[in-house]
Amino acid sequence: SSSSSSSSSSSRGWQNGHAIPNVFAIGDISRNPMEGMKTAYTADIDGAYVAKAILQDLYSSSSSTSLDPTTTTSTTTKSIIGDYPSPITGVGSLPRLSAVSLGFRDGVLIFNDWILTGMIVSFVKWSVKVLKVAQMNGNSLADFTWNAAESLTFILHRIDIWRENMVFIVREALKGIRTIVHTITRKKAASSHLPPATSPRG
Repeated sequence: SSSSSSSSSSSRGWQNGHAIPNVFAIGDISRNPMEGMKTAYTADIDGAYVAKAILQDLYSSSSSTSLDPTTTTSTTTKSIIGDYPSPITGVGSLPRLSAVSLGFRDGVLIFNDWILTGMIVSFVKWSVKVLKVAQMNGNSLADFTWNAAESLTFILHRIDIWRENMVFIVREALKGIRTIVHTITRKKAASSHLPPATSPRG
């Protein structure tokens, strides 16, 4: 499939429930365990994951023909390099990244829950095309720039995950504090309506 539309987790080729040695699949033919978008960005990650798996297979003495039926990745690949896409991104998920140019002066870029619009997006889209073509032609500067930009998306994704976790923690902490304050207030209100205690008469 084309790089613009191919994406998904790599998997070993398999038949009748058994892995076919030295066969890997990426792109539209495989199922994405992340259930994410199929874009050129994720296709690039898929390719890096498969390349890493193949290299590990070449230099690994252990082999297995068993396939985990709940996933599309062979148990050998997962045990050697880890679950997709953590060996590439450093975390267990991919950022939701998509850029659409709307002419030369406008565009929309989506990164997780963040949205950027304007001329800068058109420039980013143009830069992606130029850099990737130059990288494929063996330009070392383009290769360095592409890898640096890709690493930056991973770092920003980790920061965004940390931000979301902190927001969740703070929100839950505030809910707990409100519950405690409400309970204390109710107890004080209830005690203020009790009749005063009197000493027993002897």
